[in-house]
Amino acid sequence: GSAVINDTPSSNLFHVSAYSLLADGQYDGVVTVGDLKNNGTFGIGGYEHMDGELLMLDGTVWQITHDGVVYEPSDDTKVCFANIIHFNPTITHQVNETLDKAEVYTVITDLFPDDDTIYAVKVTGDFADMQARSVPSQSPPYPPLSEVIQNQSVFDLGPVTGTLTGFWFPDWMAGVNVAGFHQHFISADNTSGGHALNYTIKNVTISIQPVTGFTYIHP
Repeated sequence: GSAVINDTPSSNLFHVSAYSLLADGQYDGVVTVGDLKNNGTFGIGGYEHMDGELLMLDGTVWQITHDGVVYEPSDDTKVCFANIIHFNPTITHQVNETLDKAEVYTVITDLFPDDDTIYAVKVTGDFADMQARSVPSQSPPYPPLSEVIQNQSVFDLGPVTGTLTGFWFPDWMAGVNVAGFHQHFISADNTSGGHALNYTIKNVTISIQPVTGFTYIHP
């Protein structure tokens, strides 16, 4: 049989650096916020020096700092790690019940056609609670990520309306990324968010896009 390659921009993951490099302290800038906007509309990442959390939604890039402030960085701001895609979901599912994070993960993975594909996953709506974190800017020589996280700020955002952006990675992506879910959150009013640690949903829409290929940018 002949293979049909459907690697349109709408299904290609723009993958900046690798999680294993980030874990070892590779926090120098690799690309810019402008580069991300040229390669997608949706995703997650981290800034140079690990200066806060990066979230992209509907083509807008946000920076959530260690003190909880959310703002739009300039296009020349440097990024050390990112997973970005032109978000064009093919699966949507409404959930109108209170579920914790583990239960949500089960609902989402049950929607996947298979478990060896990368998926972009958006969860948007009302959350009964949301715990997110951000991290402080680091100076060279950079400590490993495990040490940076020890100084994270944790935000209990309470009942909140907003959106989780992120991805699910299959086991074979380990090293390049982390197997399983990686999600960042931003409130609907763009005033709070961060790397999602824990949450409970109330009424949300889950949108899923299978990834058909990826471009890897090495630091």
